[in-house]
Amino acid sequence: MGRLFGTDGARGVANTEITCELAMEIGRAAAMVLTKENKKKPRVLIGMDTRASSEMLESAISAGLCSVGADVMLLGEIPTPAVAFLVKKYEYDAAVMISASHNPCEYNGIKIFQGTGYKLPDALEEEIEAFEDEKIEELGIEGLKLIQSDKLFKYGTDAVLLSKFAKVKKGGSVLDFCTGSGIIPLLMYAQNKESSFDALEITEKAS
Repeated sequence: MGRLFGTDGARGVANTEITCELAMEIGRAAAMVLTKENKKKPRVLIGMDTRASSEMLESAISAGLCSVGADVMLLGEIPTPAVAFLVKKYEYDAAVMISASHNPCEYNGIKIFQGTGYKLPDALEEEIEAFEDEKIEELGIEGLKLIQSDKLFKYGTDAVLLSKFAKVKKGGSVLDFCTGSGIIPLLMYAQNKESSFDALEITEKAS
């Protein structure tokens, strides 16, 4: 693969630098490295932001992971901190966040978390980069699973996000200035529970 991961994952222009082929290759290599590291078939969460290319990359990296036997849980649109929180809370082996953070909407990225909720160590990222496709068939993993998340995971984000707004005064507002994924759990909360504040997204969906 060459040097791929930077200080905050792999990032580049979607479908040009961060392609479906590359995302699938990362998924396959990551599953094999995690299997080797943990001595078992990995369970992986995948979250994404609201960029137009996120669903495309979610499908590609999920296919890569599942193709060598990993079980994958799709979280859908969700903030990055919530992914880091949920991978530890539900004891998954790793998590992937598809996002390019503050970069323009034509960009996207792939960031991998270990089961502790922290960024994957540089040594494991280097193993993923160096992994050769020829090694994939040697392990002979059988079985695969890809499932959509349910409300348990969506509302699990309350714990990590709503605690940040516990001191918002009644009748106040919470604003989201980013690409939109940060506001989703708050909107869900406001719609399904008695809320003391308004959650407002002030940017359009990235395209």
